Amino acid sequence: MTRKILYAILIGTVLFSCGIKKMSNDEIAQTTEILVAKNKANKTLKKETTEGALTDKDGYNDIGKFKYSVYYDETSKALYRIENIEMTDVTLTETYYFKDNDLYFIETLESSAAEKAIYTKGFELLMKKNASDAETKLLINKAKRFKTAFKK
Repeated sequence: MTRKILYAILIGTVLFSCGIKKMSNDEIAQTTEILVAKNKANKTLKKETTEGALTDKDGYNDIGKFKYSVYYDETSKALYRIENIEMTDVTLTETYYFKDNDLYFIETLESSAAEKAIYTKGFELLMKKNASDAETKLLINKAKRFKTAFKK
């Protein structure tokens, strides 16, 4: 009986001492870079593109153009990447990266601003670079809408 108790204490100690290690920001960025490179290198993905006009808030006047591309595995229907390009007086490129249908990274490039990077686990923010809280929230919500639209 005491032997079982000692084993239980030993196993409990090992489990609690090992615990879950939190990744540093550098480790998150490095892991994400590898995933993004693999995602971009995957030439077997099906690409569907939609292009159209951007209108003002009232929907009457054209203010620019957009190009929206979805990359996914045709067999499994797994979502890999969404590129959203909006062209007005400036060009804004947003790229949303997915693994196992879960968002893990958003990058935005704007002709007049620094690159923004948002690292996520699903829709939960892990860290961000050059993005305000409001921008981060907006982009994560856009990712949710884009993913929902893809599933339909």
